[in-house]
Amino acid sequence: MTTSEDKSALNTEVKELLPEGADSGAHTATKDQEHTPQKGAEVSEHLPFELGQKLGYHRSAPLSLYQIIDYIFVVIAAVLTVRLAWILLKHGFQFSLVILIYLTFFWVLLAYLALPRLHQIMSSLYVPDYYIGRSKTGDGILGDPVNLAWLGEEEDIHLAMQAAGWTLADEITLSSSWKIIFASVFKRSYPAAPVSPLYLFGRKQDFAYQQEVDGNPSQRHHVRFWKVPEGWKLPGGIQVDWLAAATFDKAVGLSLFTLQITHKIDENIDIERDHVVDTVREACTSVEVEVIPDATSAYHSRNGGGDRVQTDGSLPVIEANLVSEEHINPHENLALQHKGYLRSSREQTEKKMKRRLLRDREVPATSLACGITLTALHALELAVVGYILATNPKYAVELGFSFYQTRLAGYGFMALAVLLTALIVGTLFHQKWMRLGLLLVLTATVFVRMMESLGIEGASGTPLWITSTTLSVLAILAITSPAARRWVKVE
Repeated sequence: MTTSEDKSALNTEVKELLPEGADSGAHTATKDQEHTPQKGAEVSEHLPFELGQKLGYHRSAPLSLYQIIDYIFVVIAAVLTVRLAWILLKHGFQFSLVILIYLTFFWVLLAYLALPRLHQIMSSLYVPDYYIGRSKTGDGILGDPVNLAWLGEEEDIHLAMQAAGWTLADEITLSSSWKIIFASVFKRSYPAAPVSPLYLFGRKQDFAYQQEVDGNPSQRHHVRFWKVPEGWKLPGGIQVDWLAAATFDKAVGLSLFTLQITHKIDENIDIERDHVVDTVREACTSVEVEVIPDATSAYHSRNGGGDRVQTDGSLPVIEANLVSEEHINPHENLALQHKGYLRSSREQTEKKMKRRLLRDREVPATSLACGITLTALHALELAVVGYILATNPKYAVELGFSFYQTRLAGYGFMALAVLLTALIVGTLFHQKWMRLGLLLVLTATVFVRMMESLGIEGASGTPLWITSTTLSVLAILAITSPAARRWVKVE
């Protein structure tokens, strides 16, 4: 036990070690801090606690009823996906002409739906949500290490990177996705191929740059950029404006964790980090670079695709705010062009970024849009079936029900279609309870179909059952995605 006399003696010893005029609550910059890249960085004059006093524990606010229900649907979606994948796998082992189709469906569900959702649930429990020098995948798995920092505005970075011969990567869209697939299969060049999203500070990269190797889209240098939050500082109090993660794609393969098709990176990411620094310094002679040694401990690990990574832990800080067009030696690809090209290219980049920001504000995320589309198709299916049952008495005999029972079922289907339509509209207008209602109806529909697979022989093996159930599960997964939750302002 530490007595009051011991604390007093300890405080006295600390005072003797501090500079003249400082008290036990003051501290001075260490030798390492004197050489930090941020000139004139503010140093805190007081410790946040007194010696021998424990810091208070901050307890998170309890979950609201809505959040609890929402998390339940996230788990239910994962369970339904695994169940559907098992049904498809089971039918895939029945030797028939459609075995390849069943197994393909199983792989798609497992790799792109079931495993990512399970990773999302588990990683939310053990992966920290604060800065640890690593980005995260959309499923919450640790992604590429952060190995670069920048000072300057966004336009300064665009000017420096484009002068150094880097190409701004396209956003992931349906068109760009088909282009990268086509380019990879037929070995065609795609200099602006999109990069997969990685997350830092709770959001995906603001933009990315890349350099294709010998016209091969399977091999490329690439670096992602994130704007740091207002007032945020690196550990140690160092102020930067941007963080970046640079890696080298060496081939296309399967992810170790999700079995998805993805790029495989070279494990020595320090070489790629230094490549970015060297190309920028060669093209922009006014740029200064200072290195924070041991920003993290040297380590080896794996990224979100299961690829090995290793680093010495150093973090170069590139001062892009010193870039000027008068001190630029354009990359050889731009050598024959006037430097005004860089200015016009920068203006085009700014316009592109503004259009993207405007689009992100007005248009739902892709995952939510897909979920809404699938749900709308389901509502249309219910409306058509309901109309047929309500207006054609002959189906009553075929189904073994009375005319009135069949008509009542038809009206019920049409009413459910109207309800789904109303819930879709409410979700698009950011109504979070409407979104939960939509999930409730879709989940009930899938549960009924799952019960059919248990109670009706052969029901789960028909193409109609597989198509209908798969589309419903896809809709639930899309509407429980993080992007959909952000759309209705859950997080």
